[in-house]
Amino acid sequence: MRQLARLVIRLRTLSNQPNASLSDFLAPDKFDDIVNAVRHECQYVPTSEQQLARLSTPLLALKLGHALHKCAAILCNMALKARNSELLQTTC
Repeated sequence: MRQLARLVIRLRTLSNQPNASLSDFLAPDKFDDIVNAVRHECQYVPTSEQQLARLSTPLLALKLGHALHKCAAILCNMALKARNSELLQTTC
């Protein structure tokens, strides 16, 4: 939960949307924003072409990926329960 909270704070600062929630970023058009925020949180270090890029905390990136997957599934289920076709089309 704490890791997702830090990610949401980073997403808010990078996108200049101080009141946005995580569900606002779980859309296909916000994918690049999420990737950039995860890279900032995991301290992404680009290297030369011969070496692979490095993350200072690769386990955090993996945990955030799993947590975001679960959050997207929850959002999809909420859209199904509410019969919100617009939200259903953008999330599922």
